[in-house]
Amino acid sequence: MALFSERHGFSPQKTLQVTELDSRTRTRILNCFELAYLNSISRNVTSLKISDDKIIMFLMRLTDEYFGDRMPYSFGLVDWILLNRKIESRIQEGKWYQVYDLIEFFIQKYPYQKNTVALTQCLNKVFHEENVGYRIIANQVVPIFDKGEVKEIEDALVATEHLPGPHKHLEDALRLLSASRRASDKSAFYKNSIKESICAVEALVRILIKNKKATLGAGMKKVQKLLGLHPEIARSISALYSYTSSFDSGGIRHGDETGENLPSFEDAKFMIVTCSAILNYLLSKAQKKGVELRIDTQ
Repeated sequence: MALFSERHGFSPQKTLQVTELDSRTRTRILNCFELAYLNSISRNVTSLKISDDKIIMFLMRLTDEYFGDRMPYSFGLVDWILLNRKIESRIQEGKWYQVYDLIEFFIQKYPYQKNTVALTQCLNKVFHEENVGYRIIANQVVPIFDKGEVKEIEDALVATEHLPGPHKHLEDALRLLSASRRASDKSAFYKNSIKESICAVEALVRILIKNKKATLGAGMKKVQKLLGLHPEIARSISALYSYTSSFDSGGIRHGDETGENLPSFEDAKFMIVTCSAILNYLLSKAQKKGVELRIDTQ
């Protein structure tokens, strides 16, 4: 709940933080790190040595792969104190995108999932409250989504875990959208993210109709009959496929960049959320119909 000054308009509205992080937000990010990781690591320091081999290996990788520093021969208390100061300095003083890089390094490579979950939950709360233009989804920092959109994407990622084709395309769509935050030509990342989103749906259609060469446009007619879909729903899914192939959309699927209407963030966001919803919908209908999903047809 908002505090008194916020409810009554005495506190100024904070602008959306996209290519910056103010000092308050940076401090709160550091607090999340302390709660999720740093305090836990410090508790593993006994007799001037860190007792957990998995944590030692992670800290070695952090030193080498992220900071690019020389690794110590063995990781002791002094090494941890120095590294901890570097982490704090990076969060408090580093460029805004370096902070997000550090966040991704921790949540993607730290050996214990419970710490990663704790950091993700803490940071998404901070990002919402401090009006940060990003959220963490599937261990990546991505441009802003609301809770319902996040859940739709996460549900689709979970539902397709046993289906490498659709799952990989959806992960790639999310990765490209995340990578766009630092790109000078963002439209290229948006375009490729849209392509991967619709390819995820196409890959599922191929599995459903057991034809690894089918296109989404032609395959949806068979899916409509197989799952008993309403014709208008099937046509609307096919229409999205047509959009990604059209000249007016910048030639998204076929690499033609001469179109006047190149994709925007809003387009890419719409497509990844919508395609996630389509994946969830088709998988739910297939389950109710008892349709077997054979992975070897991808």
